[in-house]
Amino acid sequence: MLILENQAAMQDLIACPDCGQLHHYQTLDKGKEATCQRCGTILYHTRDQNQDTVLAITVAALVLYIFSNILPLLGLRFQGNEIEMHLAGASAAFWQQGYPIIAVLIVLNIIIFPLFELSAILVVLLTIRFNWSTTLAIRIYRWMRELKPWGMLEVFMLSLLVAIVKLGDMASPILGGAFWSFIGLIILMAAANSLLDPMWAWQALGGKCPIPAHTDPQSLVQCPVCHCLQVQNEQGRCQRCQTNIKPKDAARSVEIAFALVIAAAILYIPANLMPVMSFYFLHDGQPDTILSGVFRLIANGQWPLALIVFIASIVVPLLKLITLSFLLFTIHRKSSWRPRDRMWLYKVTEYIGRWSMVDIFVIAILVGLVQFGNVARVEANVGTFSFAAVVVLTMFAARALDSHLIWDSSHTARSVHGR
Repeated sequence: MLILENQAAMQDLIACPDCGQLHHYQTLDKGKEATCQRCGTILYHTRDQNQDTVLAITVAALVLYIFSNILPLLGLRFQGNEIEMHLAGASAAFWQQGYPIIAVLIVLNIIIFPLFELSAILVVLLTIRFNWSTTLAIRIYRWMRELKPWGMLEVFMLSLLVAIVKLGDMASPILGGAFWSFIGLIILMAAANSLLDPMWAWQALGGKCPIPAHTDPQSLVQCPVCHCLQVQNEQGRCQRCQTNIKPKDAARSVEIAFALVIAAAILYIPANLMPVMSFYFLHDGQPDTILSGVFRLIANGQWPLALIVFIASIVVPLLKLITLSFLLFTIHRKSSWRPRDRMWLYKVTEYIGRWSMVDIFVIAILVGLVQFGNVARVEANVGTFSFAAVVVLTMFAARALDSHLIWDSSHTARSVHGR
C-alpha cells in the first residue's frame, strides 16, 4: 500500500475518469495532451482558455437558437398546396397523433436540453468573469454535464437531411430560414464545447479538492461529474459540485444495466415487427416497418438513404444490445480479457447510442409535414414507441454501467504513476 508523505504530491494527483488509474499532474507544452497510461483516455491538454471567445460564441449560438425556433424550419409544396413546419412541429406531430411520451422526448432532445446547455455555459462564463457566487453556477454546470448526451441537435440535423431526400420524390421541399440558423447553431455549440475546458471551468468555479497529507491513494474517490479526486466525507457528496459520490454497489450496477438491456432486447422485437409509419396517397397506402421502409427506399433507388436508415435503426441498436450484454457478462465473470479493447467498445457503444434516434426524428418530420388531407398524409404507428423505448433504455444501460468495473479484474491495479 503506497502512502504519499508529501502534501504537494497529493495535490498533484488526478484520476482517469474512465478507468480510475491515478497519475501525477504535470504541466505540458502548449498543444500537447496527457493520456491515461492504462486505457488511453485523454486526461487533459494545455491551451489558453479564452473566455471572451467562448462567451461570444455562446451568445451568438443563443441568438441562432431563437431564430431556429421562431422561423419556419422546413416546408413542402405538393400539388399547389404548401405546408411549413417549425422546430417544435416535430414534437407537436407526435402529440397530435396520440404519442405524448415520444412528443415530450423529442422536445427535450431538440429544444429544452440544447437551450439548457447554452444557458449553463453562459452562466458559468459570466460567474467566472464577474466573480459572482458560484453556488448556482456549479449546480447548473453539474446538471448540464449530466444531461449533455440527451441534447441531439446534430442527430436531428441528419434526420432533416434524410427527410428532405425522402420527400424529394413526391413533392418540393422548401428550406426555411430556421434550417440555415439551425446549421449555424450546431456549429457554434460544437465550437463552444470544444473551446471550453471542463477542467478549467470546474477549477475556476470550485477550486481543487484538498487532499490531506499522508493519505492512502487507494482510499481516494473520484466524482463522476467534475472528476475531482478527494477523500470521501460523511455526507457522501463531492466537495466541489455536491454530486453523490458514495461508493457504487458493483453488483447492483451490473444488475440494473442487465435489467435495462433485457427490457430493451424484448422491445427490440416489436420495434422491428410492428409498423412505425404509414403513408397514404389518395386513400391508398399501407403501414411500413423499419425493414420494409428500407426495402422501399432501395426499390426507389435511394441506396445511400436506405443504408443510413438500416445502420442507424437496425444495426446500431442490435450491436448495442450485443455489446452491452458482452461487457456485462465479462464484468460478471470478473474477466481480465483485454480490458482496453472492452473499454473502447464501451465508449463506442455509449457514443453511437443516440444516433438511433434518427428514425424517430425522420418520422416526426414526415408526420409534421405530409398532412394534405385526403390527398396525402403520413401517420405514426405503434412501433415508433417500442423503437424509441429501445433507444432510451440502451442509453440508460450504458450510463448505468460503471466503466471502472471493466478494469477491476484486470492485472493492472489502480496505482500512482508519474507522467
